[in-house]
Amino acid sequence: MVEWAAANGMVLHPQKTVVLHFGYNNPRYRYTLSGMDINSADCTKDLGVQINDKCSPSDQVLTVTKKANGVLAQLRRTTISRSPDMVTRLYKTYVRPLMEASVQAWSPWVRRDVDLMEKVQRRATKLVAGIGSKTYEERLEILKLTTLEKRRERGDVLECFKMLNIFTDTKIADFSPLPKSNTRSTHQVHATASLSRKNAT
Repeated sequence: MVEWAAANGMVLHPQKTVVLHFGYNNPRYRYTLSGMDINSADCTKDLGVQINDKCSPSDQVLTVTKKANGVLAQLRRTTISRSPDMVTRLYKTYVRPLMEASVQAWSPWVRRDVDLMEKVQRRATKLVAGIGSKTYEERLEILKLTTLEKRRERGDVLECFKMLNIFTDTKIADFSPLPKSNTRSTHQVHATASLSRKNAT
């Protein structure tokens, strides 16, 4: 990495570099850069996304929900109108993009993280005057919104559709082929067993 950076005219600063040790049985070796020890960390930010040594999006979820709740609180203090149109526009413009930035790289799958993100939208829908006593699903229907979980699923389906129909610049050559293995699938095992029975008869 140091040689590659030097060849491309870049310098890596040891104090701005961290090491993440992945895996339960990781020996956690110490690494040096330009003769200086590199600090290890359990979590660090890379391209705006929090990455931890467990490959879990929990740290990123905590970060974005805290920031989104802060922006939502500011909107609540600084705005007077509580009409459905105004609240929805402000939420879509200033709050929801924070929770969907680069979400393809850290989409949560643990129910605790999913609910934590959904809680922000629950608070936002309660800002609308006159519908705070209704259920979350009823508020979403009134404001013509969907849950954040469904939006992420829809985004995954759309991206998959674009890749399958070559609407993106992704090339087949960019994907490494699956490693060859002697492991047979269940279908192959059943087919082999059926063929053996036919030969026996």
